[in-house]
Amino acid sequence: MNGLVIEPSRMFQQLLSQMVTVSGANCFTASSGSEGINLAQQKVFDFIFIARHIDDIDSVDFIKKLRSMKRYKKTPIVMITSDSHKDNRDTLFRSGVTEILSKDNMEAVERGINNLINTAQQGISAKVLYIEDSKSIGQMTMGIMDNAGMDVDWFDNGEEAIEKFNNNDYDIVVTDIELAGKMTGFGVVSAVKNSEGLKKRIPVLAVSGSEDLVRRVELLKQGANDFITKPMQEDELIARMKNLITTKQLFDQVQEQQEKLYEMATRDSLTGCYNRHSLSEFAPKYLSEAYRFKTPLSLMVIDLDHFKLVNDTHGHAVGDIVLSKTGELLQSFCRSEDMVARFGGEEFVVLLGHCDLRNGKIKAEKFRNQLMALKPNGLVVTASIGLTTLPEEKIDFDNLFKMADDAVYEAKETGRNRVCVKTHGDELQCEDVA
Repeated sequence: MNGLVIEPSRMFQQLLSQMVTVSGANCFTASSGSEGINLAQQKVFDFIFIARHIDDIDSVDFIKKLRSMKRYKKTPIVMITSDSHKDNRDTLFRSGVTEILSKDNMEAVERGINNLINTAQQGISAKVLYIEDSKSIGQMTMGIMDNAGMDVDWFDNGEEAIEKFNNNDYDIVVTDIELAGKMTGFGVVSAVKNSEGLKKRIPVLAVSGSEDLVRRVELLKQGANDFITKPMQEDELIARMKNLITTKQLFDQVQEQQEKLYEMATRDSLTGCYNRHSLSEFAPKYLSEAYRFKTPLSLMVIDLDHFKLVNDTHGHAVGDIVLSKTGELLQSFCRSEDMVARFGGEEFVVLLGHCDLRNGKIKAEKFRNQLMALKPNGLVVTASIGLTTLPEEKIDFDNLFKMADDAVYEAKETGRNRVCVKTHGDELQCEDVA
């Protein structure tokens, strides 16, 4: 990438040249307008910086001369000036200046250079769903999108396009309003914006040969994110698409970061199970739903036997392996509607949704046997398990947990490696070790 700096001040010329070079572009310099024109005729520059005042030509005339050259009709031309008068700025913009930066704020100049180079260097890595029923326009637009680095699926009708949309991930939808088939562009916009989950947030750029303001407003009301009229200018199309895609990709990044933060806040980092805070937050909802819909709910509290001895004998690193593997086993053992949490230390809690006491006993015994067979790091690990079920009489989670915790205590007192059951108002019952 090549940049041209036209600046009569040697000191300022060197400063700008250094900024351009540091940003990753090749920099050529000129001290006068004639020298700049000669360079511009010999080489093609991707961007040009010019001082407001140069010695041998008025800068406005110089810019007009550049713009008259076919190769520079669309090239960014940035004016560096200390003149902030509005009339002068308007004149400069009319002459073809893309941006005006002030010499009084070199940090802003440096940011401007970086942004200009980064924008020019970046293609658009994006998956595009394009809907256009004109073969000639479609081929031309596909070429533009391909050159910009986009991966495009092209359809000539909305029905097939939306079917593809529903089964694939896209960064943007570009659709003509008048389409072959029964579905118009309005229908495409509506289908996208009424999709499930995050798909409804995929941006839609609507295209039309009509400049009808009423239609444009209605499209925006339907959910279109932007509108462009035919014939489309290449630079405008890419700029509008890039803005929409960048916004969407930034949103995706924020969403991903939020999900990671949520996982960090709700999950135990060692075992991957929910943490104690999450259990306190979600457990009352499990109870409320069970009472509301009159469905059974069981609670299992699992305490690994002699875990302190594992840490003391084999070290905390081995103890962490035991906890991690136990957490993995519990999560693979349980269903999606169950909740597995590490309560603290070597204690785990499992809420078994839609599970009565009989099935709870079967599951607890099954897990106890699977844990013995697990042998993390070559160690035989057992657990004392307390089990209870939600009574018809309403109680809160703390009381439900206390019943299961009492059952764990009884399992430990009567020999460990067993399942003990306690229900509301009943005596403790312990199962024999299998």
